[in-house]
Formats: sequence, structure tokens, C-alpha cells
Amino acid sequence: MFDPTIYDNLKTVLEGALYEKDFAGAILVTQRRDLVDLATLEREFIMGFQERDHETSQAVDEETPQLKGNVVAQISLRAPLHELAGEILELQAVEELGCELIIAYRCTIFDPERFIPPVVTMLEQLWDGRLLIVPILSYPYGLQKKQFSVEFQCSFQRKIGELQIPDFPLLVQLTIDSLTQINRLYPQL
Repeated sequence: MFDPTIYDNLKTVLEGALYEKDFAGAILVTQRRDLVDLATLEREFIMGFQERDHETSQAVDEETPQLKGNVVAQISLRAPLHELAGEILELQAVEELGCELIIAYRCTIFDPERFIPPVVTMLEQLWDGRLLIVPILSYPYGLQKKQFSVEFQCSFQRKIGELQIPDFPLLVQLTIDSLTQINRLYPQL
């Protein structure tokens, strides 16, 4: 038997918080990945989800969840080898160890100059400036009509440890609130 690592504990709490929101009908979990990179021995847990559309779901079919908007949210939790080794081999104090948590929002747009600034402003306000928000823009070369993929990568720029576990319900709720706000901005921009 082994003791779970900080990563294992954070992953379990994060996964539970997201599935609770899924079961409550607020979101639909569309992706779950639990990865181990054998080259770097890094662990990564990813859950992606979208906002549910309750009005359309009830009108169409209660068994088939309808999604609201085109924005996908994703929460990633990463533990690099030096963090895992530091904990398992007791090389560092537990308080110094942790994981990287990244929140991302993805969608396809046609006018980045009009869409990106208001979304960044809204995210900064909703999260009270606690996140570093980096919009990443890409597009396929050669298309007549430019269709851009945009990803808003949001990070805390610090390690997340077991002391932050009580904050996970709020973190998940703010992530969903941000998703809802981006979906509201999406058709207008």
C-alpha cells in the first residue's frame, strides 16, 4: 500500500467537484484524460466540459444533453517529476510541493481583435486579477475566410497544494461562471 501524493489528492477532489456539477446538470463533461509521460515521468489530469442548455434539452429530448455555446472549458492539473520525487523521497517540505493548475477556454472565432480584449477584461474582473491570462491564436494557412482558433490559458503562476483543496468548489464555480460569460459574449462579438 502507498500513500497518495498531493497530485492524487488534488486530482480526486477536482474530479469529484466537476462530476458533481455534471450530475447537477450545470455542465457536461466531454473529456477526461489521466496521463503519465513515460519520458519525463510527468503526470497530467485533464477534464474538459461545456455548458448545458437547459431550455433546448427539455424541448428536444431529456436523454440527450444539449450544449450551450461553442466554448469548451478545460482544467488541467500537472505534477512534474521533481515535485513527485520531492514528495515521495521526502526531499522537500510538503508545504513547498504542489501541482500546476491551468484553466483554458477554447473556441473558434472570425474577428480576434473584437473578441479577445473583452474576454480578457471579463476574465480579469471575474477572477479579481488572480490569474495570468494568455490568449493564444492560431489559424489554418491558406483559407479564404480566416477562421481563428483561440485559447485563453489561465494560470495562477504558483503551485497548488493540499492547502488549496477547500478552494476547489469556488475554483470550479468560477470556471463555470467564466464559461457562461464567454458563451454570452461569443454570439455578440
